[in-house]
Amino acid sequence: MINSISELLPRLETGDRSVVCSGFSGSDRAYLLQQIYQKTPRQMLVVTPTNKEAERIAEDLTFFNSSQKAPILLFPAYNILPFKLMAYNSETVARRILALHQILSERTPVIVVTPVEALLQKIIPKEEMVAFAELLLVGEETDRDQLVTKLESGGYERAILVEEPGDYAIRGSILDIFTPSYPQPLRAEFFGDMLDSLRFFSPVDQRQIDSANEAVVLPAKEIILHDGQLDDIVYRLRNRASELGLPVTQVRSLVEQIRQQHGFAGIESLISIIYDELDQLTDYLGENPLIVISDRGQVEKAALEFEDLCSANYAASKADAKLCVSPDQLYADWSGTQAAIEDRHPLYFQLL
Repeated sequence: MINSISELLPRLETGDRSVVCSGFSGSDRAYLLQQIYQKTPRQMLVVTPTNKEAERIAEDLTFFNSSQKAPILLFPAYNILPFKLMAYNSETVARRILALHQILSERTPVIVVTPVEALLQKIIPKEEMVAFAELLLVGEETDRDQLVTKLESGGYERAILVEEPGDYAIRGSILDIFTPSYPQPLRAEFFGDMLDSLRFFSPVDQRQIDSANEAVVLPAKEIILHDGQLDDIVYRLRNRASELGLPVTQVRSLVEQIRQQHGFAGIESLISIIYDELDQLTDYLGENPLIVISDRGQVEKAALEFEDLCSANYAASKADAKLCVSPDQLYADWSGTQAAIEDRHPLYFQLL
């Protein structure tokens, strides 16, 4: 049992066993984590029971790290459980995609804060995320039509005006993109095949905010549907519908949307049909991150309650004859995840 910073740091540096830390609560924990990071900078994954707690710790860490400028990333859970085939909140999706990209691209070790629900979720393979990222450079030749095709494969939707993450619009030589990479949408103006300028603008009044010489475009969803893979995806989707005993006519609309629109609302709930293998958040991190469990008892309780909720929702979806995949294809089980965490010798916070 560790009760002071002076006792804690030497134990963490050896990294040969788990550490239980008591006597810290609220912002004290964020201050302690900032001290640990300052002494031994390394990637850190902080796991909380809820989204709200993750947001609070991320805010506290940002406050205490204001002078050090360590990358503090919040990787939130979705606000909608799978099995619903409902559109996820675009801002939540954008925040998750940006966090994944920053984990892979930041040279400085990052601190990632996430609720246990998001930790358990299986996500897009990191190779897909890396392969999609598109660097736009002013003054270079860029095939705009090919770029638009790529945007649609990454879940972007065409709009008259770009107003929220995942929108894109075309007006003459101008291509507007609201990519998760930035808080404002991007306006790319072409002169023939040449990218002539890049500007950020306000989605409210469409006025220019700033200009740039380069920009990175990320996918708008955590699923990328390549044209060459659509036949295989449709085949798997129809097979799953057959396994559930669903009539062919019921999935016809979904198949048409995949072929014509590269997806539909809530397609992330079928991610295991899209990819043969999926990653978890820990796969995006380096080999030796410091894993921190913000409240040992509450995190475990939240994880087990979430597993029960997933099972209940899956059963309800099957009973309602809805297209869905089993929870084990979308989430890792808590017992296995807990064992993997323990193997990495985490830091546990717990109440006295």
